[in-house]
Amino acid sequence: MPDSAHYVRVANRPVTFCLMRDYETNRPSSIESISAVTLTTHDMAHSVEFYTSLGFQLLSGGGDATFSSFTIGDGYLNLITRPTEQQWSGWGRLIFHVSDVDALYHKAVELGLSPEAPPRDAEWGERYFHLTDPNGHELSFARPLTPRQQRPDLPLYMCRYVRVGSDVEGRGAGS
Repeated sequence: MPDSAHYVRVANRPVTFCLMRDYETNRPSSIESISAVTLTTHDMAHSVEFYTSLGFQLLSGGGDATFSSFTIGDGYLNLITRPTEQQWSGWGRLIFHVSDVDALYHKAVELGLSPEAPPRDAEWGERYFHLTDPNGHELSFARPLTPRQQRPDLPLYMCRYVRVGSDVEGRGAGS
């Protein structure tokens, strides 16, 4: 059995899983973050205009380039041009955490864009809205909710005991 195989118990049965290995040291490695996401486009100028209008900061490339890159925190959103005869499908959703979901939603509407629906508070503890970019890529703009935002019906001192997704009311000190 290779040393990268590890066992855990799930439903009281042993389950094998393998860790990724560092190429040079052969030690287990971990996935730490997403460095960049690259989306395809048939129209770089339109895509660059779309993302810059929402406030993304263009790092390199531009409307006439075949590859453009935007900074997002410590990572990057890249766009790459593909020929019009090359199609793609089976896309999921890219989720961006933003400082103000409602402000970005209103900005998108003012720009004439069509978000799927107004922002809403989700049961998983985020406020979000969805928007599709000019190439059909689904984007979600979200912000984690605070315990107070999740349960405004509770007194403030109880909010620190509310967990995301919990339907159990928080309890005050000494209970």
